Amino acid sequence: MKSQIQIIVIVIALPFLGLSQNKFSVGANGNSQFSLMTIKDSQAASGIDEKGGVGVGYSIGIQAQYALKEKTFLRSGINYQNRKNRHKIEGLRFGTDIINDTESSIQNDITITSIGIPIDFGYSIKSKNEKITYIIGLGGVINVNLGTKTKAKILHDQIDDEELTQAENGVDESIFTMGIFGGMEMKLSEKMVLGIEPNLRFTPNNFTLYLYNSKASTFETGITFRVRLK
Repeated sequence: MKSQIQIIVIVIALPFLGLSQNKFSVGANGNSQFSLMTIKDSQAASGIDEKGGVGVGYSIGIQAQYALKEKTFLRSGINYQNRKNRHKIEGLRFGTDIINDTESSIQNDITITSIGIPIDFGYSIKSKNEKITYIIGLGGVINVNLGTKTKAKILHDQIDDEELTQAENGVDESIFTMGIFGGMEMKLSEKMVLGIEPNLRFTPNNFTLYLYNSKASTFETGITFRVRLK
C-alpha cells in the first residue's frame, strides 16, 4: 500500500519539478463532504421502505498548484479522506412492535477511508475587487482504499436503540472520483490566498446493502477551504 502511494505521488510530482518556480505555489486544504445515497434496486419486502440517507464526511491534505497561463492552473496533492454513506430501512415490525403497535427502523452507516490524489484543472476570472478572484474547474481524484467499516443500529419507537453486530455490506469501490468545482479566492496578503470552493462529485461505488441485498450508489457535494502560499 505504501509503495503504491509513493509511486502515485512521484508520478504526479515529476511534471511540477521542471516548471518555473514563480508560477508554483503550495498550501493545505480541508473539505466537508455530504453524500446522498440512492437505491437503484430495492429488494425490500412489501410495506418496508428502503431509502438512502445523507452521510457526512471530510478530507484534509496538502496541495501543489502551477499556473499554466495567466488564467488557467493545474493542481494536485495528497489527501486523507473519510466518507460516510447512510442507508435507512423503515417500516420494520419486531416482536415488541407487534405488541405495542409501533414500527422500528434500521440506520446503516458505511464509512470508507482512503488516500486521495486529486488532479484539477481550473480557470480564473478576475472581479472588480482586486482582492477577489473567481474560479471554476473540473477534475478527479485517484482513490487508494485504506478500509471500509459498517455501523448499524435498530431505532425503536418505545425502547432503547440497539446496535447490530452482524451488519455486513458489499462495496465495490471505485479507484477514481469525477467532479466539478467553483468558488473564489481572497487575497489575504502578497504571499497568502484563501480559497472557498463548493463542489459536486461522483464516485462510481456500487453498494450491496445489508438485510435485503439491494443495490445503491452515491453522489457527493461539499465545500473545500484552501490556504495557498505563493
